[in-house]
Amino acid sequence: MRADATQRRQWARLWWPRTHGSPALQEPVLVCFERTPDGLAAWIVNDSPEPVAGTLVVTRERLTGEEVGRLSADVEVAPAESKRCLDTVDLGPISLRGEFLRAEFAGRSATCLLTGERYLHLPEATLAIRRMCDGIEVSTDAFARQVTLDVDGASGAVFEDNFFDLPPGGGRMIGVVDPAGGRRVTVRAYNSGPVAVDL
Repeated sequence: MRADATQRRQWARLWWPRTHGSPALQEPVLVCFERTPDGLAAWIVNDSPEPVAGTLVVTRERLTGEEVGRLSADVEVAPAESKRCLDTVDLGPISLRGEFLRAEFAGRSATCLLTGERYLHLPEATLAIRRMCDGIEVSTDAFARQVTLDVDGASGAVFEDNFFDLPPGGGRMIGVVDPAGGRRVTVRAYNSGPVAVDL
């Protein structure tokens, strides 16, 4: 499907915040999900001047992190194109309250919850954070809903990303663009207590 730049950005605004939690529209390549009355599929949006290729992996996981199913496909997307790449029907019936989908492609990832957080059986998550030279690394032992970063005692702090969902396994590096004079960052989630680290 070809689309002009305005259509692609409108499409990204519609799906990216729902799947990844942050409208990071500066990213030239996005991986995301589309939910329709007929099904659920993973898409790749290539807003870069070069073609992108690789293996798209979609996993069905419990909110506690156990993998239930896995699909993969070799994908190539031309410049300035969006492509519906993988239908999730072969993953079987998904538990709306206890499972989520994760898509990974070329170092990028997206998650998809199938119902609102008030209906989810979210486990208590334990966040771990580390101060690194490139920013703050955040990880969790269970699906963490709406992870937020704040600089204690400061307003107007800017992070590379904020208000995002974080699946278990691995870590996510968040750059601190402007700490606004603060010296300590607190990280929390909807289903996790706060943890803090000095800058």
